[in-house]
Amino acid sequence: MKFIAATAALSLLLVLLSIAGRDAANASSFAPTNYAITLSNSSPSANANVAVDYQLDSPNALEDMHISFIPSAFGVATDAAVTNGAIVGTLNASATESQSNAECANQPSLGFDLLDATTDTNNTLADSPRLPSGSWPGFADANSNNLPDAVDKYPTFLKNLYPGLTPRSRAYGSIPASLGTINRVVNVLVCNPGTALPGASPLSASLGYIVVVVQQDPTAPPAASTITDTCTPYHYSRQDRGITANNLNTPADESGIVYRTNPATDGSYTFMDYLRSRRDFDNDGIENQLDSCPYVSTPGWDPRISDPINDFDGDGIPGRDDPAPGEQLLAGSGCDPTPLTANADADGDGYQNRQDNCPVTANSTQVDTDKDGIGDACDIVDTVADGHLHEICLTANVAIGTGGTPSTPSCPRFVPDVDNDGFADTVEQHVGTNAAYPCGQTAWPADLYSSGSSTNDIDIQDITSFLAPVRHLNTNVGTFSGDVRWDIVPGRGVLANDINIQDITQIVVLTPPMLEGARALNGPACPYPP
Repeated sequence: MKFIAATAALSLLLVLLSIAGRDAANASSFAPTNYAITLSNSSPSANANVAVDYQLDSPNALEDMHISFIPSAFGVATDAAVTNGAIVGTLNASATESQSNAECANQPSLGFDLLDATTDTNNTLADSPRLPSGSWPGFADANSNNLPDAVDKYPTFLKNLYPGLTPRSRAYGSIPASLGTINRVVNVLVCNPGTALPGASPLSASLGYIVVVVQQDPTAPPAASTITDTCTPYHYSRQDRGITANNLNTPADESGIVYRTNPATDGSYTFMDYLRSRRDFDNDGIENQLDSCPYVSTPGWDPRISDPINDFDGDGIPGRDDPAPGEQLLAGSGCDPTPLTANADADGDGYQNRQDNCPVTANSTQVDTDKDGIGDACDIVDTVADGHLHEICLTANVAIGTGGTPSTPSCPRFVPDVDNDGFADTVEQHVGTNAAYPCGQTAWPADLYSSGSSTNDIDIQDITSFLAPVRHLNTNVGTFSGDVRWDIVPGRGVLANDINIQDITQIVVLTPPMLEGARALNGPACPYPP
């Protein structure tokens, strides 16, 4: 189901906030607001409670990834130092939701009490039946110690999600279906500096401790649910305790254990949070997971409200009726096959339209190989994530004691080639193509000549363009107007001129992911619209 399975993170005291990002001029927006971090005590070596708040207002895209970095100078307790079940903090991560195929407009308050939990990856918890089933083994108390088994054992889905990783610490929280509509769980993993996370570029140890929050079970197959969509507004609030509190459900007293410690030295310490948005394939400002027509641009449709103009029948699939006699979809207005007749499950595959990742193409398995929010059954290329996204870093300078001069860490780059066209964003910025879109002469660096049958196709005409009508080969950038466009391997290398044989060779040998590994030259045409 399209329920949040994102990662989120911890941050600390805000004295000065700066926002630095790599946002292209795309239709969807992604701009966290009201970012506020507070520390209950800023004295050196204090065991302060730490709180972080931010929100994503509508119509921003929801986050797809959130990683936080805590400077190494702060003390972060290990699993061995804290008693299982001790209260170590709270978390509220509340997205707006659609229930039973209605508009995405209900925002529940989801407050989790966080309990210290084991990091022993050899003592695993079975995953069957899968979340959000109330029979998930993590909710049981097999050893009758008044703690859920998800505290005493390590969930198998976390081991599968992060193979080979043993966190420094883990915290666990849950909300029953009686309070949260469905059963909900959250796991907070804290990792040592420099830990390699699956699917991420190597992280510099200088960034500090790594914190991720895993909601639900991201590895579970989709399941039909009363929650049929998620969207912004989204509110994130987290507090880590400096000293643990007692869990009244257990006979032991788990209070008084050091959990977080300020640096011992006066100074200004910089914290960083990396956030990445969900993708938007059709560039209509609605992220794929929320967009019931992810491959037909519907910028006038608002899935967060009742919209009888763009979704007359209110079934969650936009589309207007053609004025011609009979019920027929007006071309370009959406993808509803019956725009006047409501059908909560248009393709009859058991998933309501707002939950279905292919609403008008039956796909009872909901398989989404590339995890872009568009199911394989209707994805143009199902092995490559489709659509632009936004990456952003938030930084906060924290004054401890009398403060000092903060460092300026660089924002890590997790998606160097956003549009998966085989050319890094830095290359596209150099040559002037759009780094967010994979096709067309102004978007794909390899497509130097794009006219007629050569549109979105790499052929001999692209090679010939280095020689005619202007001889760009073996010249320097600046010789002719616009000639930087041919410097698709930026710089000279060992050769004498900027535009050289390396640039031609790149076109010949390029095997971009968007062509599923086929060679670009004389290969298949780019499958996306120009």
